[in-house]
Amino acid sequence: MTRTKKILSRLLLLAYIGTLAYLCFGHFDNVPVVVQKFWGIEQDKLVHFCMFFPFPILVYYAVGKTYKSFGSLLGFILLIFIIGCAIGAGTEIGQGMTTYRSADPKDFLADAIALAVSSLVVFIINILHLHRKHE
Repeated sequence: MTRTKKILSRLLLLAYIGTLAYLCFGHFDNVPVVVQKFWGIEQDKLVHFCMFFPFPILVYYAVGKTYKSFGSLLGFILLIFIIGCAIGAGTEIGQGMTTYRSADPKDFLADAIALAVSSLVVFIINILHLHRKHE
């Protein structure tokens, strides 16, 4: 990965984290409450899934390294997953401490599922990068 791509990837990760913080702690009083479900899943949970899905992929590209050994790749993915879960738990705890938001364990579950699925995507991306380098 070129230096420019690494810098842009890191800036995109920072912009994502800022956007995530805004979405988790912003005041959205004028937004209508939506309680509809999509395929039996509350839309709020789908939003949480979409908010946390990009995290492992953005971190992977911000680091800019293709892992050659299964152990180092697995360790990296596990670390990304744990950090993402810590951010998800922290936002839920933080929301519970505000007067205008509430904490919901199901939101954290949606975050964790998104992080797990996206971590699998990172694993596949890394494997594809390895195969591309060996061709």
